[in-house]
Amino acid sequence: MKIRRGISVTVVILILLMAFLTGCDSKKSSSSSSVTLNVTEWTNPSAIKATKKLNKEFEKAHPGVHVHLVDAPTSSSAWDNLNKTQMSAHTVDVMAQFSISNQVPKSYMKNLQPSMLEQWIDAGQIKDLTNEPFIDKYFSKKDQMNLMGYKGKLYGVTMAAYGRGGVFYNEALFKKYNLSIPKTYDQLVHVCEVFASHNITPLMVGAKDGWDQMIVEAGIQQSLPHDQADTLNKELWTGKTTWANQPVFKTVMERYQKLSQYFEPNAFGEPYAPTPGLFANGKAAMLVDGTFDGDAVHQANPNLKFSWFPLPMTDDPEKNTMQVAGDFSWTIPTAAPHQKLALEYVKFFSQPKHYKEWENIVGAIPTQDIKKLSQPWMGTELEYLDNMQYEFHIFTPSNAGDLAYLQTDTAYLKPQGKYTVDQLLKKATQQWTAATH
Repeated sequence: MKIRRGISVTVVILILLMAFLTGCDSKKSSSSSSVTLNVTEWTNPSAIKATKKLNKEFEKAHPGVHVHLVDAPTSSSAWDNLNKTQMSAHTVDVMAQFSISNQVPKSYMKNLQPSMLEQWIDAGQIKDLTNEPFIDKYFSKKDQMNLMGYKGKLYGVTMAAYGRGGVFYNEALFKKYNLSIPKTYDQLVHVCEVFASHNITPLMVGAKDGWDQMIVEAGIQQSLPHDQADTLNKELWTGKTTWANQPVFKTVMERYQKLSQYFEPNAFGEPYAPTPGLFANGKAAMLVDGTFDGDAVHQANPNLKFSWFPLPMTDDPEKNTMQVAGDFSWTIPTAAPHQKLALEYVKFFSQPKHYKEWENIVGAIPTQDIKKLSQPWMGTELEYLDNMQYEFHIFTPSNAGDLAYLQTDTAYLKPQGKYTVDQLLKKATQQWTAATH
């Protein structure tokens, strides 16, 4: 009996010891385990830098969580392909998307393929964020709805907006030649003439990739009241107006053609990507660009003093407004592997102190109330916000030729192309009509 009792006590002690050790191993295993939150955004160096900084802070605030950031360039369909792959595989938790405001075709636009984001929302694949409390951290729900609203609900949080159709300019060169920021088209031409007379390239555009089209887009937008944007689209699609019989198109294209003589040499063979660096290092006095490239200019030459103004394409300073484009917006797929954590991630980025950190690296138009940014070049567009318009988009039929598409048709204009303005608009009308009827 004593022996059996002794054995029983020994066994109990061993069992308790094993249980204790197992518990220690379990705690050790639990503390060393981790969850990977998969996040994607397109390749924008300043935005990636800002996101990585906050990712580290998010990981610190959430022990055991690792944020895996993947990016891809928007050129060559790489970004679209990454989106499709990750959405199909249900592997992505948080996705940056461009604002949907200019991606939704109207019902009268027949046979026009909806954007991927619109298709995902219609299929119930993007989380509705309408009633999330952190939305109140931003300027207003109305502004957010203008940028990421769809059928009355909010499907993303817009972190950044940018001024499009504007010009970065070298402040020292403007000062040297006693030039003021041009407020009208004629004043812009005068500035170009002054620089050209001193053998300085006035405008850099990188027209090989179609970015010179911001000049045309700015001209059309400034020439028409913003509430006529949908009317213009509808009349083009239904044949009530055409490229050839709409006077504003001819005026804008003629003004573009005049400005093109002030572009950099071989502008139509120059890709867009290197232009911020070329401008930063003195290859031109001005760079036609959106404010999203401010950091690229700064990084290329940190000593350069530069600023930005909306491209004036009319004779009326009041009409030469800044076009604001919604840009970087966080969305959450409904099939996100870690949807609760994904929501916490977007909430974390939306906290004012974290958002300000992000914005002070990116340098976009802030969508929260930030009075002062970290670099002098940041926020130069803020002074134009009182007289701004959200950009509108002319939807082109998917089967129309290049001459009917704003991103490519200027390459066909004389002197770089073979058509006069009237000839080009006539050809554009023919291609558009064939594609819509």
